[in-house]
This record gives sequence, C-alpha cells and structure tokens, in this order.
Amino acid sequence: VSKASPGGDEYPHAVFSMPLVGVENSVCTETYLIIDTPGSIDEANNLIAYMKTKFFRFLVSLIKNTQNIAKGCFAFVPVQDLSIEWTDALLYEKYGITAEEIEFIDSMIKPMGAEE
Repeated sequence: VSKASPGGDEYPHAVFSMPLVGVENSVCTETYLIIDTPGSIDEANNLIAYMKTKFFRFLVSLIKNTQNIAKGCFAFVPVQDLSIEWTDALLYEKYGITAEEIEFIDSMIKPMGAEE
C-alpha cells in the first residue's frame, strides 16, 4: 500500500490508496509499505479484499493522524484467515458490529475506489 494516503479533513475518508499485490521477486522503495507476504496469490488477493473493507480502514483511521501511514497504524487491525475473501458483512457478523456502529463506520469511511 502507498505510504502516503489521500488527504483532506472532510468525512468520509479514504484512509489509504488502493492496495496492490507486488509480483514475486519485486522490490519497492519506502514509497510503499509491505503489509504481509502471503503464501499464495489467492491469499494475497484475499488480503487486498480485507484491506479494502471499511472495517479494516476504520481501524487504521483510529490511529493514523497524518497522510503518511506507518507500521503502527495497523495495530488495531486483527489478523484474519487469508483463505477467506473477507467482506464488511462477514467482518461485522464475526465481531458483532451493531447497525448503529455500521452507520457510524459508513459515515467515516469512503467506499474503496470512490472518487477523491
């Protein structure tokens, strides 16, 4: 994921730019953060799906206070089984997120890919 994220003080926030899967044996500069090294392309794609959820990005937003993302910004994000393609609905059910809490998350976090 890009280290620098979309900025702005208005809500809802994007939190970070579209994550991507790096190809095998590639390298990156400090422009990007490596979030994980899954064991397969399917797991990597499931990690991307997880990162694109409002749930994941909301938890990052609770710590992230600048346009730059650091390792510590992911401290509240629970590790998931990457054999599953996570969605907000699955995560909300797993963690017992209420309708009121979902409404709050929706007010704070833009859908991934929404125009900046």
